[in-house]
Amino acid sequence: DLPGLDQFAGHVTHSHGFTDGSAWRGKSALVLGTGNSGHDVAQDLHSHDVRTTIIQRGSTTVVSIDPSAKLNYALYDEGPPIEDCDLLATAATYPLIVKAYQLAVERMVALDKEMIDGLKGIGFKFDIGDDQTGHQMKYRRRGGGYNLDAGSSALMIKGEIGLLQFDRIERFTETGALLKDGTTVDWVILRNRLQQLHARNMERVANAVTDLAKRVGYRPIPGLSERVIYRELFPSGLTLLDIDAIDSVSLGHVAARQELREMVAGLDLPIGDHAQGKLALA
Repeated sequence: DLPGLDQFAGHVTHSHGFTDGSAWRGKSALVLGTGNSGHDVAQDLHSHDVRTTIIQRGSTTVVSIDPSAKLNYALYDEGPPIEDCDLLATAATYPLIVKAYQLAVERMVALDKEMIDGLKGIGFKFDIGDDQTGHQMKYRRRGGGYNLDAGSSALMIKGEIGLLQFDRIERFTETGALLKDGTTVDWVILRNRLQQLHARNMERVANAVTDLAKRVGYRPIPGLSERVIYRELFPSGLTLLDIDAIDSVSLGHVAARQELREMVAGLDLPIGDHAQGKLALA
């Protein structure tokens, strides 16, 4: 049940229909689910320069592929013929299987301690199964609830892939997810270094950006023009917010500051009284 998802103006797809993230390069994406499929999709999107956030709905078992996930197959590396290994694996009784998985999980947790601590540190909900049998028994019992990590965990810990808990989401909207604290996952597009003279191609691009926003789900906001003033201030380490340090303020400065004010207003960021004063027109 994903309330409001039918109102989302962007693209929605199930993981079974996902091939690669090249079509979303430079865009933003929310990936729902922290199982194998969710992590695989998120990691692929990240590799295609997509601003990716993964949404976690429930606690998840995460295991490194190497070395931890390989522990359950250690028997096959110990020398007996494959047929004998298969016989030993299938002949084990259920209580023996549970005990064997519990012992293996103890070793896995020790091997993956750094990764597990890192995930918990960013608020990731981690578990090793109801009876500490890890991902293998989750696979047997429910076919999911775990991730065999191929590198996505490190990206999340470093903040390169975002993490959002599902219980923080109030509902989905036309442009993204509205959180219960009133904040949203917002995506804005702006065009910079626009020339002052009117041009037909510039008008066509502006119309295309506006039309595409309705289908993709971003908000177009005013950008900055191509102005000598911006380039003059840069070598001095100044911006138009440093009005007190600028020797001579011209009408060009005033017009440029108005552009900056419109851009900041379009971003709809929380701005304190001090910053509001600095943004005031000269």
